[in-house]
Amino acid sequence: MSAPRRKHWQVLAVLTAVARLAVAAPTAPAARAALQQTARQTGMKAYERQLPSGVLRQYVNPSGPHELLAIERTTGKGSNVLEILHSGTPGAMHTLAKFDGELIHTQYVSQYWRLRSWGDRLRPSAHKLFSAMIQLSPKEGENLRAHIELARQEQGPEALAGANWEKGHIRTALGADKGINCTSTWCGAPIGERGEPLWQVIGLRGNDWSPHSFQRSLENDANERVFGIAVYGPKLGDFGARLQEPQFNF
Repeated sequence: MSAPRRKHWQVLAVLTAVARLAVAAPTAPAARAALQQTARQTGMKAYERQLPSGVLRQYVNPSGPHELLAIERTTGKGSNVLEILHSGTPGAMHTLAKFDGELIHTQYVSQYWRLRSWGDRLRPSAHKLFSAMIQLSPKEGENLRAHIELARQEQGPEALAGANWEKGHIRTALGADKGINCTSTWCGAPIGERGEPLWQVIGLRGNDWSPHSFQRSLENDANERVFGIAVYGPKLGDFGARLQEPQFNF
């Protein structure tokens, strides 16, 4: 094959690969449309809110096993959707996360930090659980998986927790050398295409250390990467009655 012809096919192969990636990689508008379709197909309570910035958010109120399963299929493993959650229980002050179908959080016990599970899956509940759904790119999703894995390697087996300070906790993987908490480990996670922290990727002003402030900012201030807001738990009769008011107002 001549050099020009070989170069032509090489360029074509690259363009084809890019086109396939574009099809495979979900965008925030596509994720929002998929969430909207999921709500429509299940009869889930839902509405759309437009922020003053022009950004659109799809709001959903998943309640019951059928609706929870539908959400899991839409935003679960392989979707590169990171959910940041906060309990609706009065007085709660803790950031939770859900990624790749796994429910994880950063927990502080006896002067050490560890990544731990807060459940195996979401189940029907009479209590509200607020969620902001963030669409990551495939590369950002890979970076977050690596970030989580590094933290797990550093903290070691659960049996070490509390038994050995040097081996039983996260030291630097989540920025612990500079201090962390249950919120900053997610808000400041360096998962961008070039290592940018999450807060920069989603258009916030800086790393947030307050569970309430972070959840509010995700709903009201972030860019279109936050495509969906969910209120898990009971079916809310007035859901969508006040389109411009945030659901999370703690």
